[in-house]
Amino acid sequence: MKMHSLIAAMFVGTALSALPVLAHGDLHPAHGGRMLEVQSQVLELVVGDGVVDLYLNDHDNHPLAAEGAEGKATLLVDGKKLDVLLKPAGANRLSGTGPVTAAAKGSAIVSVRLGGKTITGKFGGAP
Repeated sequence: MKMHSLIAAMFVGTALSALPVLAHGDLHPAHGGRMLEVQSQVLELVVGDGVVDLYLNDHDNHPLAAEGAEGKATLLVDGKKLDVLLKPAGANRLSGTGPVTAAAKGSAIVSVRLGGKTITGKFGGAP
């Protein structure tokens, strides 16, 4: 191997080892919902009877202030689409109401405007 190739390989290897690891691996829900990490934010979606809650945390699982945030959850349940507007409802929680049940099975797309940026993520089917 030529010297410049060896030096380049060493540099790339060192640079890659210094990159932060963004994935949490297994995420553990604090509120019994479904977890998703997107754009270095951790979202927990909880669907209950008549209510949809979205908890916001940073990559290190510290709560993000929901004040001033807004969002929408589009639930796809039993072949039907339901949009639920989400408003601040606690320190790190957005909440909205709609004709949903805790037993509903389906997926969801959430979009949250937080701190001047939009975070969008898709939650797969029910756990």
